[in-house]
Amino acid sequence: MAIISPALAVSMFLGITLLAQAYHVTPSDTETVVSQLARGVFSGHRNFPPTFSIRRSESWINFFIPFASLPSIPFFLARSRISL
Repeated sequence: MAIISPALAVSMFLGITLLAQAYHVTPSDTETVVSQLARGVFSGHRNFPPTFSIRRSESWINFFIPFASLPSIPFFLARSRISL
């Protein structure tokens, strides 16, 4: 499990980077990079079911990330001996 998580993170980062270069995706104020990639990969239809499910998953991830990481911040700060 300790090796799978970093490998998954690296492969996701490289995959998204390569797809963003292939589809000439740029950050915008109206649409996220992942949403632009989904639109490009799934034939350009904004409400195509796979595009919708990717956008829904992305919104769930963005909603739950703060709840997952906030309780662990004091632990990591204490462990790394960083003082604020």
